[in-house]
This record gives sequence, structure tokens and C-alpha cells, in this order.
Amino acid sequence: MNSRTVQDNSIPTISCSYLPGTIVVSGAGAVLGAFLSRVLAEIPWVVWPFYRWGPTVAMILSASTLLTLAWRHRTSHSASRSLSSTSFLPLYLLLLYLVRSEIDLLQAGVLLGGALALCGFLRLRGSHSDQDWLIALTLFLVPLAFYLGTLTPAVGTRDGYELQAISATLGFAHPTGYPLFPILGRLWIALFPLGSIAWRINVLCALFAAASVPLVYGTARRILGHRSFAALSALLFAFSHTLWTQATHPEKYTLNALFVALVLYLVFGHPRLQLRWLALVYGLSLTHHRTMLMLAPALALYLLWRDPGLLRRPREWMPALGIALAPL
Repeated sequence: MNSRTVQDNSIPTISCSYLPGTIVVSGAGAVLGAFLSRVLAEIPWVVWPFYRWGPTVAMILSASTLLTLAWRHRTSHSASRSLSSTSFLPLYLLLLYLVRSEIDLLQAGVLLGGALALCGFLRLRGSHSDQDWLIALTLFLVPLAFYLGTLTPAVGTRDGYELQAISATLGFAHPTGYPLFPILGRLWIALFPLGSIAWRINVLCALFAAASVPLVYGTARRILGHRSFAALSALLFAFSHTLWTQATHPEKYTLNALFVALVLYLVFGHPRLQLRWLALVYGLSLTHHRTMLMLAPALALYLLWRDPGLLRRPREWMPALGIALAPL
């Protein structure tokens, strides 16, 4: 029995603790290499033929190998190897530029800077609240830079033009009128005296869309419990085709997206449910877009599931109901 024990102990074992992290990091390095190869091929003054298969494959392999070796060296004495590898997940956002057919070096630079900044923030050793604030700020600024870089420069078409006009005159749009938008638009025109009125409203729509991204991060952070996955979820939302196209045109849907993100954050993302703040935000959202009514049944069911005794405390929910109906 002792000889068998000695024999079993003499068999070398292969640790798999590095395997998940190695896959994540090497894949991130490959994406980074492909991204750099394309950008270098698109820069006019770079004469090396990075657009050919040979240099492209060499850069992909080099970046993947170097990043993996650097990560293995830094985490060789760490007990959380697979966890630390998730800080490289933002590099996968560079795929957003790789799948685009258009050449835009400004967007490429902003995307690379934002991905590297997120990687750095995810590796910070400060307090959890400081890290979340820095990540949220980055998640606001990076999409905003992309939205402004692809923004419609002048007057919109159909509904877009209508929103620009009623913001300047405090008028009403087609039913249901969207009364909140012209009020906010008129205030923004007065506070932001740069460019034409049409362009200012376009910027405001981009701001609404960018402001919704950190709220999605806060909600996902609360639900998923991990910064990397929450940040990746928020960025996928920010650079989705639907939100990006609405953020670059004068449209009412970005303010609606902001309200949806804020309501979900108050319900799921905030550590303490503030019923009256939730009622105020939800009531204001109804003055903009009536599709928010479709959230009401789900919100009511969730609140009752979370606190079954809420209906027996009218002093709590009746003032909240009044606050929700007041903007109407």
C-alpha cells in the first residue's frame, strides 16, 4: 500500500488552474494584434504592408504570446489567476472595429484608449466604490466620444426635425406630444450656446444615450457581481446597432432608453430600494414616452415579490403613487 502511495505521488500532475485564464488572455492578445495590424495598415504614412496575411498573422501570434507570458509572470504567485484574467476582457471590444468595413482612425483610437483604460481600472486595488465610479465614468465618456464622432451635424428628418423645432419653440410634437423632451431641449439650448440649435439637440440625444450606459453597468454589477462582466455588458449595450444609430440622430428614443436604464437601476442596481425616487422617475418617464406603461406590471409584481407586505402599508405606497401621477 505504501509503495502504491509512493508511486501515485510520483506521477506528475498537470494543473488546470491557468487554462481558463490563458484562453481569455491569449484570445485578448490575438484580438489586440489583429486590431493593431489593421490600424497600422490604414495609417497613410506607414509603408510596411500590414494588410498582407504574413505580417497580420505574425502580429496576432506575437501579441497573443507576449500578453499571455506577461500575465503568467505577473500572476505566478497569485491565488486568483483566473479572476485576474478577466481584467483583459475589455480588449475584446476591439472586435467592434475589426468587423466594420469603414476606415475611421479616430474611432479606432478612442476605442483602444477606452479598452486599455477599462483594463487598468479593473486591476485597481483601491476601494470598491472608487473602482466602480472610475469604470462608470469611463463607460460614459468612451461611448459619448463615439456618438459625437458619428453625430448627425445638422437638421434631422421627419420626427428628428420635429423634435429640434419644438425644442426651440416649446411646441408639441405629434401625439402623444412628448412634452418632457422640448422642456429639456429648451433648457439645453440655453445652457449650451455652441453650434446651431439643431446640432445642440443632436448632442443632447447623444448625452442621453451615453448616460444610460453607466446605469446599465450599475445594474449588471449588482446582478452579476463582477466588474468585468458588468462593464462588458454595458459596452455591448452602448455599441449595439440600435442604440448607436439612435444616439447619432435627433430621436426621442435615447431619452426613453435613459429612463428605462434608470428605473432598472433603482429597482435592481441600487443597494436600497427608494420607492419614492422610483415613483418620481417613473412618473417623469410617462411624460415622455407611453411605452413605459409596459414596465408597470413587471415593476408591481417585482415590488410585491420583494416585499409581500407592501400593500398592507398604504402610508408607504400611496405617497409614491401620488408622486408617480403628479407629472401627468
